[in-house]
Amino acid sequence: MGLKFRIYYVIMLLATVAVVSCARMEVQDAATKLEYSGLSFNYVWDTQSADATKDSLYCIINKTRYTSHYFLKTDANGAIKSDKTVDSKEQVVDGVQFDSKYYLKSGEYTIYVIDKPQEGLSVDSLKNFVQSEAISPNDIVLRVREQSIDDMEILKDEAWEGTSWMSTLNGNYPYFYNIDSVRFDVKTDYIVENGVDATLEFKPFNITQKVVMPFIVTAEEGVNIQKILIEFSGVLERRYLTGSKAIMGDNDKGIGRVILSAEAVKKEGNDIYYQAVLHTLGLIPNLESDVIANGPGAIYLAIFAEAEGKKKMLRTTKNISRYINESGGVAFDDKENVFEILKNEVVLNTGFHFNVTKRQITSDTEDGIQEWEGEGNDFEGEI
Repeated sequence: MGLKFRIYYVIMLLATVAVVSCARMEVQDAATKLEYSGLSFNYVWDTQSADATKDSLYCIINKTRYTSHYFLKTDANGAIKSDKTVDSKEQVVDGVQFDSKYYLKSGEYTIYVIDKPQEGLSVDSLKNFVQSEAISPNDIVLRVREQSIDDMEILKDEAWEGTSWMSTLNGNYPYFYNIDSVRFDVKTDYIVENGVDATLEFKPFNITQKVVMPFIVTAEEGVNIQKILIEFSGVLERRYLTGSKAIMGDNDKGIGRVILSAEAVKKEGNDIYYQAVLHTLGLIPNLESDVIANGPGAIYLAIFAEAEGKKKMLRTTKNISRYINESGGVAFDDKENVFEILKNEVVLNTGFHFNVTKRQITSDTEDGIQEWEGEGNDFEGEI
């Protein structure tokens, strides 16, 4: 073999190696780019609650095998708001946002979306979940915070200044914030394919329990019903994000009270149809009695009325445990000694009908005691 041929052979060999190396690098670069998949988010909202889509949502992601945890926010239209962003495709790694997508490695995931916590509501253990793979999504807890009665705007009314709430019902129960509904959705066993971008569609639904209690007030001519406030006892403080079972301690720990305003729905003659709407992690009954207005499953109701220039707060207490049980919204598990929330929306068909007369308002007798006596009137003296 001549010298020229050997030189030519070496040059061709080096050229072939260079081409193969370049091709291998291009394949590796392509594989690197395909290693991550870009996810985007889309929400389908119930038209009846479209006004509740203004706040952002939390997105909690759990990779089920080779566990990894991720957290980001989106607005109601699905626009991603992540603390971890990059400026170019070449910088994409696992768990970052680039442009309008959030990038993950391929694998099987469980993906939760939930409303950003409102005032008075906390998502406990979320920070620990993000920071530690030892924390399961099943450990994340929704918690309603306590509120001082002195801070409740609903009780601050100049027109009724000097009128105290005067509720002696379940004084050992703390007051909680009166929260709005909380919406939630989840995708389980979701497969992120290698290098395949995808849009995730969620249809958030109420994870909180909506409790509606209708009732009727008949106001005599000349009586002006100014407002009606109701205190519900038996409101749950905590509930797991991924489950329906209540979290309670001994001696009713984890149960509280909420004060809200009833809304007038319609009027027919002297009959005014009201409904009280409570959004809660769960409303539980009294297991020992459905008669005595004490413990969970009890209400304290006050009608603020005016007649002939005189004002009076007419009040009563009621046990609504029977109606809570009849609604099928909650059940008690004897084996596990725990309440389980079965329905996210219930109606308490109490049939309550309260009559308010001018004499009740203008008389000098104490509010809410003698005034409520009379056939067909559901008001009764305070316990």
